Amino acid sequence: MAQYYVPYVRTATGVIHRLAEGIFSADEAALSAYPYEETVAGLPESQVYWEASDGLSLGIAPLIVFPHEKFSRTLFN
Repeated sequence: MAQYYVPYVRTATGVIHRLAEGIFSADEAALSAYPYEETVAGLPESQVYWEASDGLSLGIAPLIVFPHEKFSRTLFN
């Protein structure tokens, strides 16, 4: 079943950026390319999966969908 993901970037100094404009749909197998799980605070998603264990890396997180039905329909249709 497809899941929505949000891309993240971690800089070489460890700063994490959420790329909300890049939301995409993929099946759960997409996570296999991102084996390093990190719990993050202060961001909408609490878990980010990274390509690299530390330093500069691309990551993805399963999107947390807002419960408001009208907003969700607008965002995903």
